[in-house]
Amino acid sequence: MRKVGPITVEAVQGEPIVVGEKELIPIARVISFVRRKGAIKKRGIAGGGGGFVLIEPTAVVESSPQGIRRLPVRDETRRALAGMLAAALIFPIALELAVRLIEWLRRSP
Repeated sequence: MRKVGPITVEAVQGEPIVVGEKELIPIARVISFVRRKGAIKKRGIAGGGGGFVLIEPTAVVESSPQGIRRLPVRDETRRALAGMLAAALIFPIALELAVRLIEWLRRSP
């Protein structure tokens, strides 16, 4: 477990699942952020807080008579979203450069 201020990151193992001769153990990364605040005032006590928890599956450990192996879990949705974000950032810039180049070429003698 790593803790940096109010953020905690840890790897946790799920309950083993037996399938035939194999035992599967899911592994996930848990990222949590918790913020609390309290105050004692003349008229009473006040407090509040908030936070979030993000759970990402990272791997499945497969244990069988042939041995133990770790199978990584890839987040294809995250990869697709990152690609779309990159395209959304790059496309308008490339389009603006193309428009400026065309305008410059039209003005040139």
